Amino acid sequence: DQTVKCWDLENHACLHTYSGHTHTVWDVLHTGEKLFSCGRDAVVREWDVKTSSQCIAQWTHHNQSSIKSLCAYKERLLSASEDCSIKEFLPWVKSHKEDKPPNGADTKVKTLYGHSSHVICCRMFDGLLYTGSADFTAKKWSLETLTCSLTFSGHTGSVNAVDMNDEGHLFTASHDHTVKEWNPENGECIHTYVAHSFLVLAVVVNDTRMWSAGADGVIKEWSTETKTMKRQFLGHEGYIWRLIVDVPNRRMFSGGNDKTVREWDLQPARVVAPTSPTGASAKQDKEKEQPEKKGQGRR
Repeated sequence: DQTVKCWDLENHACLHTYSGHTHTVWDVLHTGEKLFSCGRDAVVREWDVKTSSQCIAQWTHHNQSSIKSLCAYKERLLSASEDCSIKEFLPWVKSHKEDKPPNGADTKVKTLYGHSSHVICCRMFDGLLYTGSADFTAKKWSLETLTCSLTFSGHTGSVNAVDMNDEGHLFTASHDHTVKEWNPENGECIHTYVAHSFLVLAVVVNDTRMWSAGADGVIKEWSTETKTMKRQFLGHEGYIWRLIVDVPNRRMFSGGNDKTVREWDLQPARVVAPTSPTGASAKQDKEKEQPEKKGQGRR
């Protein structure tokens, strides 16, 4: 619906709606007191989170190409786009010399080239940038030299999401229905999880657990030690685009094409509150948990 929403996690009510994008919003990034978003309208927007909920700055440095993902590095932002590039730029900081935000290209923008197709996701781990692309690869980048230092090849479809566990292994989710685990030092594929029956769009790892989700409407939890699926979470109808896992509070959040954001209790596997676009909690789904089968994953 071209908006960004802020939710109260206690009563599942919508607190603020940020309007200004003119097409699909692909990603949202909250860094300290700053909120940024990007989308198919080729704009990165910064929002006033304290008073007005209005857009206070915007950047249009991707030449009218859809911007798929955002991440932060120190005081700078990075944006990944369908123009096959990643841009690194400095967000506007209000000062007594400059009362109005920039509107357009930032003269301090740096560009990273290396992918041969759309760049779909970007994440920072240990001071290094990792990206996934429609060219079927993931890449590791040095922001000091603005060059690619390693390419992870092996997927047969677009790489839609990347994450890294505490051990330092890279995980990639792909259109080829799999999640792959990689050695980030040499690019070797450690294991391939035959994860879903359709596109895998999201992956999150924490300690020895991994969660994946995609176009089949299913969230799956895996053991990265035994490489097996432990359980699955059912309830969404259609694509699941995003996952956030809050391990200390034993909960998970997912967003899907069914116009809901769902909060899940990680023990047991059940949905706590599917939240509708209006802020009301939809009727709680019947708890569904797939029993574990020892030594075997399921597609």
